[in-house]
Amino acid sequence: MDLTKRKVIKEYALSNPGKKMADIARDMGLRYMQVWHALHPRPSVKKKAKPTVKLMPVDVINHPPHYKDGGIETIDYIEAKGLSYNLGNVVKYVSRAGKKSPDPSMVKDRKLEDLKKALWYLSREIETVEKSK
Repeated sequence: MDLTKRKVIKEYALSNPGKKMADIARDMGLRYMQVWHALHPRPSVKKKAKPTVKLMPVDVINHPPHYKDGGIETIDYIEAKGLSYNLGNVVKYVSRAGKKSPDPSMVKDRKLEDLKKALWYLSREIETVEKSK
């Protein structure tokens, strides 16, 4: 309901203090609820400002997001454990399996690809250990 119509209804109601809302509605050719809403407006509610989300730039060279999953960067884990090149790659490919591809339709293919790479490096490490016996 627009403000002018609401104002007219209010003025009519104030000038006829004893009249019931049903009578005011009939006199003005309105429905009862139109009169009721004019005389009982909703309290104005101020909308709360939405919190702004500050997006941090993604550093795909030094700190790619697919290696930071789980709260620790894969390289930090590899270095902390002192893993060899082959075992480090196993950890790298297993930890990022299915997380690098931005295209959801490619996730299964990329996950399988990463797991096969991890297996390749693990097989290579097993060969190296067997040869050194």
